[in-house]
Amino acid sequence: MPNYCWNHVTITGNKKELDKIYRKFNKYKDCNYFTAFGDFILGKGKIDDDLDAIKARYGDDFDTVYVYGTRWWEFEISMETAKDPYLVISGDSAWSPPIELIRSVCEHFKVRAHIEYEESGCDFGGETFIEEDGSMDDKCYSYGEWRYICDPDHHIEEDLREYYYEGGIDELDNDIKEGRLSYMDKEHICELMDLVRKDAEDIVIEK
Repeated sequence: MPNYCWNHVTITGNKKELDKIYRKFNKYKDCNYFTAFGDFILGKGKIDDDLDAIKARYGDDFDTVYVYGTRWWEFEISMETAKDPYLVISGDSAWSPPIELIRSVCEHFKVRAHIEYEESGCDFGGETFIEEDGSMDDKCYSYGEWRYICDPDHHIEEDLREYYYEGGIDELDNDIKEGRLSYMDKEHICELMDLVRKDAEDIVIEK
C-alpha cells in the first residue's frame, strides 16, 4: 500500500487551452494506467490503451509506474471563473507528486502551473513553479520545514504535538541539540518550548 502524497495544483493560461485540459482530465476514470492517462492528455495515445499499446511507445522495459511522476492520482478538478480563469486540481497521489505530468501539460498547452505537495511518511514537501516552455523551479524541503513555511503557528501548535506530553520537553531539548528543528527561527523555538513546558505542568497538576 503506497503512502499518500497530497497535491494542490493551479494552472493558468489561455481559456481555450484550460478548457481542453479540463475536459481531458475529466476522462481519468476511463483509464487503466496513469501512463495511458498522461499520453491521452498529450495526444500520444488513447485513454483506454492497454499495457501492450503503452509498451509499443516506450519499449518493454520502460517504467510503467513513474513516466509521469506517480502511479495514480485521485483528484478533483474545477474551473475557477474569476477575472482570469484558472484550473484547480487537488488530491492524493501514490508516493510522489505528478510533477512530470503537469510539466508536460504546461509545455504541450503553453500554460503555467504552481504545484504544492506534501508527504509525511517519506518526509518531504514543497512547491514547483512551471513555465509555458516546461522549465521548472522546484523547492523541496523536509515535511516539517515545509509545514513550517506554510503556517508556522499551526506547525508549532498542531504538527509538533508529539512534544506535548509528560517527558516531551526532554525529547524537544534533544531534538533541538541534534538540529532536527534547525529550520525554525529562534523565536518560534522558544515559543514551542514554553508551550511544551506549560503542557507538562498542566499534566502534573491534573495528576
